Amino acid sequence: MNEVIIPDIDAIPLPAPIWLLRFLLNLTFILHIVPMNIVLGGGILTVALAWYARKKNRDDMHELALHMSNVLPAAAAFTITLGVPPLLFVQVLYGPLFYTGAVLIAWFWLSVIALLLVGYYGYYWFSIKRDAEGKLPIWAGIIASIMFLAISFLYTNKMTLMIQPEKFAPMHHAEMQGFLLNAADPLVWPRWLHMLVGAIAVASLVVMLVGLVFHKKRPDYGCLAIRTGGMIFVVTTLLQLAVGVWHLLTLRSEVMWMFLGRDVVATSVLGVATLLALVAMVLVLIAARGKAVRGMTIAGAVVLAVVLVLMATVRSIVRDAYLIGKYDVTAQPTDPNWVVVVLFLALMVGGIGIVSWMIHAVVTRRGAEHTAV
Repeated sequence: MNEVIIPDIDAIPLPAPIWLLRFLLNLTFILHIVPMNIVLGGGILTVALAWYARKKNRDDMHELALHMSNVLPAAAAFTITLGVPPLLFVQVLYGPLFYTGAVLIAWFWLSVIALLLVGYYGYYWFSIKRDAEGKLPIWAGIIASIMFLAISFLYTNKMTLMIQPEKFAPMHHAEMQGFLLNAADPLVWPRWLHMLVGAIAVASLVVMLVGLVFHKKRPDYGCLAIRTGGMIFVVTTLLQLAVGVWHLLTLRSEVMWMFLGRDVVATSVLGVATLLALVAMVLVLIAARGKAVRGMTIAGAVVLAVVLVLMATVRSIVRDAYLIGKYDVTAQPTDPNWVVVVLFLALMVGGIGIVSWMIHAVVTRRGAEHTAV
């Protein structure tokens, strides 16, 4: 077995208790993954809708692609902004692991900035540049989607490497330092695909919510969006469950068995998340079939939100389980500064409130503008 070499923990005390920092890490990560899923899955879904509309000459599908393309730039902005807090918290709590992993894949990690710039601008181009017939520049959407796919793959490599410090020394002594990835790890591909398929499922639910905005004034178009998004959600959720089983089987045996009955908390969290994913699928399917459309769609969205929270918890459990005996996050010194902590929490709550109001205002205004046409 490879020797585990981890840099020393920073001697500077942390400004808040470990439990609070871990809670804030999970909370901010959950806030981040909602728009992140829309950016990642929504780009793929919107390009597919635009391509299908052009191929089949479907004006209704083209309009749906237009509405989804308008969501992407704002979602990208939220993803970037809301991605900063969890990234900072993970550096604070797991700094020696995080920075070592970043150095080992240095050039790929640095390339994330360039990929992000191209992808972000690509989504803006995709949403505002139209030809004489109002057709979307599909090539821009494809390029942007590829950029965000690459970023998600690099992040998966980085995070799976971070929780396996036994790989640090071999990668450090290997050739092509800084140009290595963790792609040969059996954990990487199912974890990445699990995230990708889940992102498409979340984006398909956004398609349904677009349908709800137009359902009263334009029932035919609203029903089309709800039906299209609903069927994609059902298919991707079933695929997600299959990929999830693959992902579970690639975990180390002791970690895998934690979720298969050996640990009550881990098993319960994963079991409830799986059950609720099936519940969300049933609710969405009912809405897609035109029954209690508004109630079932909203209920499906709420249940899916709970699933995202539980899956983020699963991710945290896996991370800590992999690091048992190698890195103790609770061993770090702390010297809480409660004035700073309270100020941070107040600003965070206020920021979430303002952003929520902004989203509501934009959605309401755009819905009113489109339905008035």
